[in-house]
Amino acid sequence: MSHVIESSGEIEIISLVSRTKRFEPGDRIQLIFKPIDAQTPPYKLRIVSPTGKGIVDTIIRDLPTGEPQSAAPFEFSPAVPGVYVVELRSMKSSAYGKADLKID
Repeated sequence: MSHVIESSGEIEIISLVSRTKRFEPGDRIQLIFKPIDAQTPPYKLRIVSPTGKGIVDTIIRDLPTGEPQSAAPFEFSPAVPGVYVVELRSMKSSAYGKADLKID
């Protein structure tokens, strides 16, 4: 089951969840990314905590799209409640996606 979070830009950011309740600290959150146009790897993924501290800053070469044969979903586990900002930017084009993920 997928759970769409507040997402904007040319790359949609979707979280995969196995239940319908809200996210809580300690939950395992899996993210997939749906580009509107053709993919232009590599991508830079950044996740910022509610306190403004960067908790993920990595390069993704194979974009997890949820399609057969795509990379496995990106996983992280939030430690504190609040709004986490997820940003994905193509390093070769202007394509980007930004999402707000609320943890209760």
